[in-house]
Amino acid sequence: MRLLSYLTTFLLAFLLASCGGGGGSPGVGSGSVQSFMVAAPSALTLQVGLTQQYTVQGGVKPYTVFSSDPAVAVGWLVGENVLAVGTTSAGLATVTVQDSKGAKFDMAVTAGSSTTFFTTAPGALSLAPGALGSQTYKLRGGTKPYKAVSSFPRAVSVEIVGDDVIITALQVAGSPGAVQSAIVTMTDSSSPPVALTTTVSLTSIPLFVTPSALTGFVGDIFRAVVTGGTPPYRALVNIDESLLSARIVNGNQLEVVGGQVVTAAGVQVLDANNVSVSVTFTLSAAGQDVLRIQPATLSFPENATTPNITIQAYGASAVGGIQVFSSNPALLAPQTPVRNADGSGYAITLTGGNTCSAAVPGVDNTVPPDGDFTDAVGVPTVVAQPAADVLPLVNSGNRTVTITVLDAKGKSGTSTITITDANGRVGC
Repeated sequence: MRLLSYLTTFLLAFLLASCGGGGGSPGVGSGSVQSFMVAAPSALTLQVGLTQQYTVQGGVKPYTVFSSDPAVAVGWLVGENVLAVGTTSAGLATVTVQDSKGAKFDMAVTAGSSTTFFTTAPGALSLAPGALGSQTYKLRGGTKPYKAVSSFPRAVSVEIVGDDVIITALQVAGSPGAVQSAIVTMTDSSSPPVALTTTVSLTSIPLFVTPSALTGFVGDIFRAVVTGGTPPYRALVNIDESLLSARIVNGNQLEVVGGQVVTAAGVQVLDANNVSVSVTFTLSAAGQDVLRIQPATLSFPENATTPNITIQAYGASAVGGIQVFSSNPALLAPQTPVRNADGSGYAITLTGGNTCSAAVPGVDNTVPPDGDFTDAVGVPTVVAQPAADVLPLVNSGNRTVTITVLDAKGKSGTSTITITDANGRVGC
């Protein structure tokens, strides 16, 4: 009887040991539990409305998912081992995955714009070399920050400044070793990124000087703007005695000083390829009773980096100084006049900078808004129905700035400066 009791006790102890001990449920030993892991990046950038999925494994199930800001990004489980992350509006949020033992994984989610990434840059354009030929376009929508690269950086440079992309040609078409074109690729930071391309063809524009004929008085300092051709520029005087000096200043401005009375004296402006144009000057004896501004008229193309421009005022009263006014100081603002060292007049510097026309926003007339600009019919300034996600063009137009100079005796003189617009007021 006692033997039977011993056998019974032994069997019970064996069964309890095989079940993991008395009480509780059988399980896997702690040494065999796989580490909790999510096959996902710690930071994710995603355009609004898109989703991404990642594998979750290890740890102790069930898993839970929550977001620090569900209005921006949410996470959920697809089955037991797949994490899905989606964005609902632009902003920042943290999506966290956690197992039953408290092990967790955090993902910083950046949600971009609900508007598809687009640019005002055309699919193809031709650029002349140098800063004056560079073009600035807008980048909008998608997910910031934006990026841009050139397939031939030595031929075409590209720079992102805020939400603008600036494209500049560095070589002249046909020059030794020059390529014919380069592709500029612009992308946003969504996952995967949206890519837009523009094919840039290298070209050259004719060498041009404005104004090409000037009339003034002996001792006056003349300035004219040089565009096109291939910088750097240089100046040669045809008749040495008629002009005291002729030189290029600020990279693209011809400056000459009148030396003696002459009719149609010539100055040659040459570019790096020895292409030349002629500028003529007619000089009369100085007339101090007339307040005159040189140049009286001037024009130059809009540019995001227009250099400062210097004009000259002659014939002002010897006492009292002068006052200078601009009809549009936001475009060209006059600085304090500086009297020339020889007392012949005053130099007036006009600040340049960004002289690009302001881009006019598109109008989205759909209800609810669909995020593009294709619904612009009926807007008075729209020339034609634009392509999807491209800002509508508006009627082009040059802008004119009048610089007025007054002296202490009430004499006045003006200079009319025209900033030309070549692409329909959508910026540079």
